[in-house]
Amino acid sequence: MVLQSKLDTLTKCNALRMQTNSSIRNSNKTNDHSQVKHYVEKSGQHGKQITVGLGPGNAFGKPRKLDNARHCQLWLATVANTPAAPELASLAQVFEVPLADGPLKVVSLPGVFSHGRLDRGTALLLEHLDKLPSGHLLDFGCGAGVLGAAVKRRYPHNTVTLLDVDAFATASSRLTLEANGLEGEVLTGDGIDAAPMGLDAILSNPPFHVGVHTDYFATENLLRKARQHLKNGGELRLVANSFLKYQPLIEEHLGVCAVKAEGQGFRIYRAKRG
Repeated sequence: MVLQSKLDTLTKCNALRMQTNSSIRNSNKTNDHSQVKHYVEKSGQHGKQITVGLGPGNAFGKPRKLDNARHCQLWLATVANTPAAPELASLAQVFEVPLADGPLKVVSLPGVFSHGRLDRGTALLLEHLDKLPSGHLLDFGCGAGVLGAAVKRRYPHNTVTLLDVDAFATASSRLTLEANGLEGEVLTGDGIDAAPMGLDAILSNPPFHVGVHTDYFATENLLRKARQHLKNGGELRLVANSFLKYQPLIEEHLGVCAVKAEGQGFRIYRAKRG
């Protein structure tokens, strides 16, 4: 419920931004520069308040001017007329990834990793999905669901789970599966601890950023705990930047690790639970 609330809030915020930007464009067309077009969200015990530039007719609520300086004005309005949240699909970018078994449609929402395009690491891993174990496969840090959807289409007899911490990422993954007529379990959870047990394979282009900051915790936690989630003989296959020294950590916690492929600054690592 908390994750769904987060997704609903993000969707409403996007709607608010879109309506504000529309007011900005309309104002610019009429050369009306008397209104502020900036907003800041604040949450407190008295509810959410939005400092916002209001369009004609007080679109969001009654405004109150707080300050002005340096040719700028700051206005405050408590939102009384919340704009309707748009359908998630209306915010998405759709692109196709050419694969050997035909193009794969990818539906990407704003803020999702590599929004609107295929990143080089995932592209390399897509070329090396051969000889995966059959059974239950996990796409860890699924983003827009490219790996999970590609594997489910290529190996339809497998059960595929897609996992990400970000609500927009898991929403994108559901849309990607739907766009390709595929079925899979999509989970929103905090790292490998939220993954099922008894997996036959874990695939990943794991994250090492939180926002704009470098953060290796989620990936290193995956490498330490993958063994707990894999069956005996289960495989971990991931792609990472070549400069990231993941191989020793994989061998310490899982087993012998081989470099399956390398190119364009990325490496694919492969290891099995013994």
